[in-house]
Amino acid sequence: QARIHLLRAHDALAVARVDANLGVLELNRGRPAYAIDYLRKAATVFESFGAVQELMITRSHVLQVHLMQLQYEQAWAVSEGDWAMRDRVRDPGQRLSLALDRAEILIRRGQFQRARALLDDPSLANANAQVNERRRAWVNIELAWRRGDARDALRRADAILDGWSEESWDNTRAWVLLRRQQAALALGVPVPAMPVATDDS
Repeated sequence: QARIHLLRAHDALAVARVDANLGVLELNRGRPAYAIDYLRKAATVFESFGAVQELMITRSHVLQVHLMQLQYEQAWAVSEGDWAMRDRVRDPGQRLSLALDRAEILIRRGQFQRARALLDDPSLANANAQVNERRRAWVNIELAWRRGDARDALRRADAILDGWSEESWDNTRAWVLLRRQQAALALGVPVPAMPVATDDS
């Protein structure tokens, strides 16, 4: 309904924001094929208006759609375009998010050394944004797992789960828990008990 009213008002930028939100909603529902059209339309408008922050956030979701559909070449193409624009991104959290997107694709492509260099880049730290640092931890776990280092994956998972309570549940935590169990099974050890949460953050 909001989209219809905004279309009638000829507010293209506001329509794009609604489309971007609809795309994210479909993505969170696990329906990437429905998300992609909304996200692409929104990205086109954001680009035409020079709305860099909104453009990069939307393109990051486009990239995630391609990853979900195992379309690694398409995801890499999006990342290449985003990486070329990184000097226009001022927010440190968004710069880290761009790097993590790129690292995820490098891992999927088996380019582990390039992914490691990116993840260890000290200039991309964003300690003030816990969600980004938790995502960085998840990508590090994924790198360890895909390189065949189950012990490192388990160690990293335990370290980040300590204090990450169920009250702050999200998809990243779910993936960390999955890799943690897989790593324990791969090592032939009992799946360890959950670390005790120290806070509700």
